[in-house]
Amino acid sequence: MSLLEGGYRRRYNLPSHDEVVVVFVGEDGTPPTSREVIEFQKHGLPHAHILLHLANDDKLETSQDIDNLVCAEIPDPIVNCELYDIIKTCMIHGPCGILNPNSPCMKDGVCSKNYPKDFNANTVAVHNGYPRYRCRDNGLVINIKGNNVDNRWMVPYNSWLSKKYQAHINVEACMLVKAVKYLYKYIYKGHDCANVLINEQVNHDEINTFLDCLYVSAPEALWRIFEYPISHISHSIIRLKVHLPENQIVYFREGEEQVALDRAAQRDTHLTAWFKLNSENEGANRYSYVDIPYHFVFDDKHCKWKVRQRGGNKVIVRMYKVSPTGELFFLRLLLLQAKRAKSWEDLRTVNGIVLETFREVCVFNGLLQDDTESQNTLSEAVLTRMPKQIRQLFSIILIFCEPDDPLHLWNSYKAFMMENFIHRQVPFILAEQATLLQIEKIINKSGKTLSDYNLPVVDEFIDFNLENLNDNVQQSIDEANRMRPLLNVNQLNVSNAVLAALNEQPCVENQHSRLFFMDGPAGSGNTFTYNYLIAETRSRGVKSATAAWTGIAATLLTNGSMLHGLFKLPVSILDNSTCNVTPNSIQGQFLRQVSLFMLDETSMIPKHALNAIDRLLKDVCNNNFPFGGKVIFFGGDFRQILPVVKRGRPAEVVESCIKCSLQWQWVQKFTLTENMRVRDGEGDFSEWLLKLGSGTIPGKEEDPFKGCVEIPQQCIIRENESIVEKIFGDAQQDDYAKRVILTPTNVDSLSINEEVLERLHGEVKTYLSADQIDTDDLNEINNFPVEFLNSLTPSGMPTHCLKLKIGCVIMLLRNLDLKAGLCNGTRMKACALQNNYIDAEVLTGVSEGKRVFVPRIQLAPSDSNLPFVLKRRQFPVTCQISLFDDNQLKSRSNI
Repeated sequence: MSLLEGGYRRRYNLPSHDEVVVVFVGEDGTPPTSREVIEFQKHGLPHAHILLHLANDDKLETSQDIDNLVCAEIPDPIVNCELYDIIKTCMIHGPCGILNPNSPCMKDGVCSKNYPKDFNANTVAVHNGYPRYRCRDNGLVINIKGNNVDNRWMVPYNSWLSKKYQAHINVEACMLVKAVKYLYKYIYKGHDCANVLINEQVNHDEINTFLDCLYVSAPEALWRIFEYPISHISHSIIRLKVHLPENQIVYFREGEEQVALDRAAQRDTHLTAWFKLNSENEGANRYSYVDIPYHFVFDDKHCKWKVRQRGGNKVIVRMYKVSPTGELFFLRLLLLQAKRAKSWEDLRTVNGIVLETFREVCVFNGLLQDDTESQNTLSEAVLTRMPKQIRQLFSIILIFCEPDDPLHLWNSYKAFMMENFIHRQVPFILAEQATLLQIEKIINKSGKTLSDYNLPVVDEFIDFNLENLNDNVQQSIDEANRMRPLLNVNQLNVSNAVLAALNEQPCVENQHSRLFFMDGPAGSGNTFTYNYLIAETRSRGVKSATAAWTGIAATLLTNGSMLHGLFKLPVSILDNSTCNVTPNSIQGQFLRQVSLFMLDETSMIPKHALNAIDRLLKDVCNNNFPFGGKVIFFGGDFRQILPVVKRGRPAEVVESCIKCSLQWQWVQKFTLTENMRVRDGEGDFSEWLLKLGSGTIPGKEEDPFKGCVEIPQQCIIRENESIVEKIFGDAQQDDYAKRVILTPTNVDSLSINEEVLERLHGEVKTYLSADQIDTDDLNEINNFPVEFLNSLTPSGMPTHCLKLKIGCVIMLLRNLDLKAGLCNGTRMKACALQNNYIDAEVLTGVSEGKRVFVPRIQLAPSDSNLPFVLKRRQFPVTCQISLFDDNQLKSRSNI
């Protein structure tokens, strides 16, 4: 279609023409931001590169999401003949390579676009900026220029766009920033250049010729004559100036320095005008410096902020970056958070005291990492707390806070930690040794020793090993006798089978009959069965070890631990992963002495982890029988959470389960069927949940969506009702800990937690994190501004801005002290919110009712898609009214 007819431009406005690179948006078709640029080429018409950013609800999180929007396969010519004809005409690359070595895309004998692609059964979500799309060898071919080409030659497309515009539209899912860089290269690369040399010209100026040369093709000339835009950006970028007092930048002509200085003294900058705005407009006090441009517009003529009338949703605000050292950087750090400041002194005021520097304010607000924080935490704690709590707090600081001088901390506060021993008239030296022993017991669980922190070691006369030497055999006998009559038939059957296997020595005949699995839906008595076997084996002098995949489940078991801690599994488990245990190590000797391993939450254990445990036990026991001949008692419910496979398809998740492992074929299965927690009147709902997990509830025939089931009416909240009001509407503040909302995602959990927090009485206490990337490269540090790091919340990390109230329910995000019940998932109630620690009461597990201290610690995500390691110093907690783990739902009155 002729450009003069306007059709080409109209197609672009739709948008679509010769080539469009798109990140597809959600169903509403409205991206939060967009960027596009027109590229002109000498051999053809112009084309557009368009980048659309997705809304959070529409982001492409899984391979299935990508497949729903982007295709790289030949459509079926019978089922979809219209699309087939369009794809055949517009979306086949080349061919090139051996089929056409002279193709324009060939560089040094290789296709510059990497065609033909490899066959690929499934889409791999992330690969060098773009996914490796599904490209199956299904036999479909298209004849192009006398050559039969298959799916490997397909240019990725979207079926709807191709059918609507019947043009070449290349659609890609941009998973990494590399794709964004590709787009911006075209925006800022400048005009096309051509250099023409006339041989008759004697005085040829090569430099000016290079600078002045400009090539404008006919399509580009016509485009510019019609005044079509060359590029477009959906949002305005506002850059805020940041400067120290009387240190703003002044521009002047030579000889007019004083005039420029006088003029600058009378004009306000963005920052000083913000001070005046806060003094004159009470409403502006709600916003920080970087939030002001969303609600106000800076009048350059009068140098003041005015109320914005429109366009606040089309603004992106940035502060100029500065070197991450010196007072200017600390001022910039404060301006990201500070509100109500009416002067420079207001920015430096803390609790009514004007501090000397901006750095001091940053340290006080927790925005900087400073070794004095550990000292301040202990100084604050010793004023009101008991020695045992202080010892635990000191141990957590050693493990997680990385103090520069642990010995100095010990010498400064050991008197407070050993106070209870001194009070009992224990000699000073023995009291010091006993205190060190208690500390070592805690840090040993993290694989650390006192010598790792340059602390005095415990003398040899104080015995200590992995086993609890104070176990009372008679107490175990009494406990086993108490629990045995309470077992139901199914629990008794599985217990007897496990105990019978323990009575047999491993041999060739029984090597495959020492593995057991207890299928126990929630509430059927799994934990009770484990704890009975623990008591029973101890009463018989048989060593056993219990572990679970998550810390919250481990706290429900007697002396429970996590699989990662018990077997020293790596954080990221691959097919060839090994455990960090040697046969002659203390941990290796302990594993060799254990006869029975009870592993809970089996459904969540990846088969690669099970294979690593199998290899470890064979190694430490020097025995090639499965798991070194040990008795392994698995337990769990495959109706619940399966192993986490990032961006994995359902088939990939199922394939990662231990049911797909080689060892599973030898496992003897037992089933617990009686729900021990069902209250009167809840039997029908419990049965419905069991059928739902088993997939036996029939779907609605009239429902067009496959796999949809009908939810009972008592579980449905009407559209005009609030789920928060339904659960917490009539609750007193003390009852909040007994009521929870189960959510499937962290995003839902955060929004509900904020709503419930507003209902609580009291003042909000805000804790800000100190964020940085783990590198010493200054150039790399400058690439990631602090405000960008603040905006990130990787999985398992607390937010940068943590808001809490006294009485709110919080959840731990790290395993601080598993034996004390302080693990990832432990729910607590905030009793006091100090500047350097949180005083909380444990609500779940073996330490229920105990008061503990939680300090600010150093956190770094172990597995993240970020191109750097984020280090965040923050309290390892989150406000947790809503949950997403059924282990935390026990004994809750409203769910």
